[in-house]
Amino acid sequence: VEAKDTAKAIFYYTLATGSDSTSTYEIAAEYAKYLYTIKKYAESIVAYNNVIAKYQAGALDYYFLGRAYYQTNDYVNADTIYAQFIALQPNSPDGFLQRAKTKVRLDGIDERGTALPLYLRYIELAEKDIEKNKKNLIDAYLYCFSYYDLMKQTADACTNFNKAKTLDPNNEYVKQFDAQVNCPTGSSD
Repeated sequence: VEAKDTAKAIFYYTLATGSDSTSTYEIAAEYAKYLYTIKKYAESIVAYNNVIAKYQAGALDYYFLGRAYYQTNDYVNADTIYAQFIALQPNSPDGFLQRAKTKVRLDGIDERGTALPLYLRYIELAEKDIEKNKKNLIDAYLYCFSYYDLMKQTADACTNFNKAKTLDPNNEYVKQFDAQVNCPTGSSD
């Protein structure tokens, strides 16, 4: 029944978005979001690009377009779109987090550290609501720890490691690294 309802919904959305007389931003954006929600990422990319080309798109349109590109492993376009989202929402931690994750996919953790400033900005914004952002903060701290460790910046590495450990001492990666690093507790302040 669900597949039949999905096909029916796509049919009606396609009909509505294809008709100039009934098509509106709301219908087109809702259709793009629906495609994203049901994991039809390639179709969602087309729909969001149409929304952006045809209407004055909102920040969330860019955000979900970036997510759709990311889900299809098109990290170059995801990075470009997340940069546009950040321009529209410079105080939202989400854009910085998603762009940092994309940079890691593009570059890994290396001496260029292209994700580092994005993670640092994410941390700055996300620490305002630690409980809400806890999981992603741990990931950000661990990225920063790994980068600083690679660069032999022990104090910065330990500061970030201890922040992650404070948030979740039972985190799988925290436990894994804890056995390997020699960071004095209390370096996170």
